[in-house]
Amino acid sequence: MSTSPTRPNILWIQTDEQRPDSLGCYGSTWAKTPNLDELAARGVTFRRAFCQSPVCVPSRSSQMTCRYPQEIGVLNNPIDAYDGKVYPDDTVMFTELLADVGYETVTFGKRHIAKRPTSWHRHESCQLDPKYAGFFDLGPGYNDADYRVIKRPGSSPIILAGVYPGSLTDNPSRRITDWAIDYLRARDRAIPFMLRVSHNYPHTPVLPPKPFDRLYTPDELPIRYFDEQAYATRSAADRAMADAHKMRQLTPDQIRQIWCHYMGLCGYVDYEVGRLLAALRALGLEENTLIVYSSDHGKMLGEWGAGEKGCFDDPVWRVPMIWS
Repeated sequence: MSTSPTRPNILWIQTDEQRPDSLGCYGSTWAKTPNLDELAARGVTFRRAFCQSPVCVPSRSSQMTCRYPQEIGVLNNPIDAYDGKVYPDDTVMFTELLADVGYETVTFGKRHIAKRPTSWHRHESCQLDPKYAGFFDLGPGYNDADYRVIKRPGSSPIILAGVYPGSLTDNPSRRITDWAIDYLRARDRAIPFMLRVSHNYPHTPVLPPKPFDRLYTPDELPIRYFDEQAYATRSAADRAMADAHKMRQLTPDQIRQIWCHYMGLCGYVDYEVGRLLAALRALGLEENTLIVYSSDHGKMLGEWGAGEKGCFDDPVWRVPMIWS
């Protein structure tokens, strides 16, 4: 088994629900993502990268197995519905192949796949911090009004915007970045690594920490409000989705805040990526590390009434993909 230090390391930075238009390197001249734009400038930006399903679990399972969701029997999100036997017997995750040839495989952050990976030598899960926020509510003792929280109308009031009650140094993305930096400092340099740093951000709850809640003003963003004519052209399934999301019930001011906070959260991820890349550089690992940045899918922000994923619009099923 070869463990030559000249073999390239692999750093995979993954996000959830990130639209390509949140990044400057995808043509958004207004986007404030300097670290990812720099990464793209010295690498390859895939402008026609599409996820294999515009939903979290099928997309991530497809990424890990390199097979279509329909091949592996994962077509929707509820993880509890999958008991680990859902994949065909011959299914192999790509991390298993890397482990077989001598890579140390490590993952920090969000997992969200149908089958727990057995090929990770080390895995630390971190998705949300319930003392500060869950998907539908802030943590105990935090008032929605104090943190400008906007929830989706209707029976599934997921948090679409607001300010994170925790600090810039106490949130899940900060935590997994710190874990990754600590790992890079302490690892055995004779063994190549496959390190995944998997952010929940900018997935809901969309709560950028200060000062990233004010990274953008509405005038800076190409905000698209609900378009009744566009809604009328959609399929029956898409209209049913828009009807369930009830985004048309939100005021223009609320839509503006949703756009600002979503893009601000993308900007915060860029900040954490910058910290990680700076550590990689300081440790002398940059030249021998393949860096991959990607998302599992994107999301709608109310353009034709939909406020999440599950459709085949460009902001949802086209994903950012950068290799450097």
